[in-house]
Amino acid sequence: MKTKLWIAAVGLLATAAHADTTTVVTQRTTSTPAVTVTVNQQRVAFAGAGPIIAEGGSVFVPLRGVFEQLGGQIQWEPASQVVTGARPGHQFRIRIGSDQALVDGTQRTLTVAPRVIGKTTYVPLRFASEALGATVDWQPSTRTVLITSAPTEAVIKKTTTTTTTTVKH
Repeated sequence: MKTKLWIAAVGLLATAAHADTTTVVTQRTTSTPAVTVTVNQQRVAFAGAGPIIAEGGSVFVPLRGVFEQLGGQIQWEPASQVVTGARPGHQFRIRIGSDQALVDGTQRTLTVAPRVIGKTTYVPLRFASEALGATVDWQPSTRTVLITSAPTEAVIKKTTTTTTTTVKH
């Protein structure tokens, strides 16, 4: 029974990804432990669906969770299905279903194209994190992705703000 449900779920997810592309997606089941993502040693809490593993073992994440924790901003252009991500000093632009990307003004080829599953936009975690200047490591024994990044100016300003009190005599 569980096997039939699993096969049906994978079939539905793959069909939703792209009608013209065959996609194999692994989401958490009782036999597949979840993938954990951390940014600067802080676990990323995803709103709704979390990370998935697609063909070739690539980890995909919902668009906003990791990038906002990296201090980046994301823009989604639904008509053209283009995602633009930026943080100080770095910018990338990718299109759903395309393996071509623009990173800091330079054309790059992705190993796996970004996709939409259900109503969630998923992007290759390693590519997008590194495009925003972060380093990415994978710990297979714990199924954990470790993202390390220097803080952006906005984060530095936020953490170094002090309050001054004036006392009248």
